[in-house]
Amino acid sequence: MQTTENLGQIAVLGVSAALFNACLGAGSTDAVGYGTAFGLLLAPCTPAVLLAARARSA
Repeated sequence: MQTTENLGQIAVLGVSAALFNACLGAGSTDAVGYGTAFGLLLAPCTPAVLLAARARSA
């Protein structure tokens, strides 16, 4: 399970780094690049937070 979790983290981090570089390569500002990269990094966290809140109220 830890191996799967680590591979998922590496995949999301790699995709966000590629997206960041693509934004900068397309001529976007640094703020747009960082915003898109951090937005992608927050995407897996959102369901985890929602599920944690659901488990706590049960």
